Amino acid sequence: AKPLPRARPRLSPELIHGPLMASTGSASRRGKLSIDATFSAFGEYQQQFYAAIQSGWYQEIDFFQPIDTGARVQIRFTIQADGTINGVETIHSTASEVATLICESAITKRSPFRKWTAEMVKVFGSERTMELVFHYR
Repeated sequence: AKPLPRARPRLSPELIHGPLMASTGSASRRGKLSIDATFSAFGEYQQQFYAAIQSGWYQEIDFFQPIDTGARVQIRFTIQADGTINGVETIHSTASEVATLICESAITKRSPFRKWTAEMVKVFGSERTMELVFHYR
């Protein structure tokens, strides 16, 4: 006699919601932001700074809907101690012009950021040149 197949076990939807949303194989056009670890000793400022840029990048992507996938945009800019941004330039881009401008805009539209603390000024001086890499999936 042939054995009867058993019903396939299933996980609760609550258990698989998180891992599926965080899957790097998803179809989302939003990628990841590669960061310069310059501010790593100043965690709170760093977290707010990069969260603002990433949020702005996602808003721009939602608005302009670029069709770029597998693209990378590297941006260099200077942040002043008063939180203003200047000298934004694209160093390298494999993305379309629109997708590249979205990355630049994610930085410039959020300026000025919070002023640096006295300790940050002591460590970095009055300004710091940084680089960010945006990855479109």
